[in-house]
Amino acid sequence: MTKEEIGSILKRLRIENGLTQKEVASKIGRTQQIIGHWETGYAQPDANTLFTLLCINERHGAMIIYRPHRGGLKEAMELRKIFNTEAEMFEYIASQNDGAVSVEDLSIGEILGDDPRIGWKDCRYVLTSRYGKERFTVPQAIGTCSYQWNND
Repeated sequence: MTKEEIGSILKRLRIENGLTQKEVASKIGRTQQIIGHWETGYAQPDANTLFTLLCINERHGAMIIYRPHRGGLKEAMELRKIFNTEAEMFEYIASQNDGAVSVEDLSIGEILGDDPRIGWKDCRYVLTSRYGKERFTVPQAIGTCSYQWNND
């Protein structure tokens, strides 16, 4: 996908959400000018910023697929869940870990790449900075997620 194609999608989603460039910039701590550069393809956001932008616009044709790191791949895939928002996914994960993990402990890591075994693109680790009473200096992976577009 080219910078221009990404920019076109970002602009379309922003307009569909009724947001101005200034409002988007404020939500992610950037300038209105950089939002304009991204939308025209003059520049491209890094992967984490792109993910954040898509999360802002997530109600328009996107979903987050999550699978925990439990057992083998087959078992993990049987436990996979689909969410509309990152917050919804974090709430679910926290509820499934008997208080060992809270929403505040969770984050999403850098893009790992595609997983052709299951057909997921742009996979990312779901990370926790705490499990039970143990705090980690380096967040630990407890699952994998992928932000996918619905083509319906």
